[in-house]
Amino acid sequence: MAKVTVNGIEVEVDPSYTILKAAEKAGISIPTFCYHPRMDPAGSCRICAVELEDSKRVVMSCVTPVSDGMKVLTESPKIHDARKTNLELLLLHHPLDCPVCDCGGECPLQNMSFAYGATESRFESHRNDEPEDLKSDVLVFNANRCILCGKCVRICDEIQDVHAIGFINRGFDTIIGPPLGKKLDCEFCGDCLEVCPTGAITDHFVRYKFRPWQLEQHQTTCTNCASGCQMHVETENESIVRVTSKEGLGPNEGSICVVGRFGFNHVQTPQRFDTPYMRVEHRLVPASWEELLPELGNRLNAIRRKGTDRIAGLISPRVSLEDAYAFQLFSGRF
Repeated sequence: MAKVTVNGIEVEVDPSYTILKAAEKAGISIPTFCYHPRMDPAGSCRICAVELEDSKRVVMSCVTPVSDGMKVLTESPKIHDARKTNLELLLLHHPLDCPVCDCGGECPLQNMSFAYGATESRFESHRNDEPEDLKSDVLVFNANRCILCGKCVRICDEIQDVHAIGFINRGFDTIIGPPLGKKLDCEFCGDCLEVCPTGAITDHFVRYKFRPWQLEQHQTTCTNCASGCQMHVETENESIVRVTSKEGLGPNEGSICVVGRFGFNHVQTPQRFDTPYMRVEHRLVPASWEELLPELGNRLNAIRRKGTDRIAGLISPRVSLEDAYAFQLFSGRF
């Protein structure tokens, strides 16, 4: 085990730990853009910079392993200046269009710029503005907002093993998107959308429809299959607006398939029955539960007298386990 001191707090960690993980164990948060706990560290955004107290060196905490006796400062004046400069480099090509960006209000880059006062860049941009990529039916790519952290590319490669997007061109002309500028062709799991720290990747279905602070968030279990994936359903005025996930939550650890993330419109479709119907003289007419339940019992009992094999129950595979169990108990009585 290695003893590491972070901002005066000593922790004992495994020698394989990075400074970032040691700081987490000490209860100290270090800002990151490109880091993701399920992926190999890249150290490309340079925001997780920390200072080694003895040597006064600035290192990237996500890729630097700890050593016994190491002393680390995460908020020294040198680190504050380094992070602000790195933010200015990231903002070199990023327009501060937060008022019209769907990510505004939940954007890590916006929060970091506010925290460090990096509202503009002192450096000169040589990058041309790129039009939004609207070819996909699900996701929108805005290269002008992209800070090239690479999280979307890496999660598609390392976690999903799909390789649907990548870095295109070089230098100032580098953008992220499908190969050869083609239309995105994948299963649309939305992991790239989930990990993007800016508004570079957005959801076609909810663009310009809400602000994040207007939504209520509800943690729940996806009912589309038996995997038990955990997700966050976000609602406005009791209507589902979008589904998101949280890293490390549930057996899915933050990943959701396309059905779980985007396939929720059946819940609130106008074609869905919101009241029971009862057949009267060969016609289906709306009925109250008080009218329906006694009649349902009478008809089922009448059928049962002719043989229990004449009764079958059908239920949607999307219902919860609790509802399925209740239906099983109900069906077992006939």
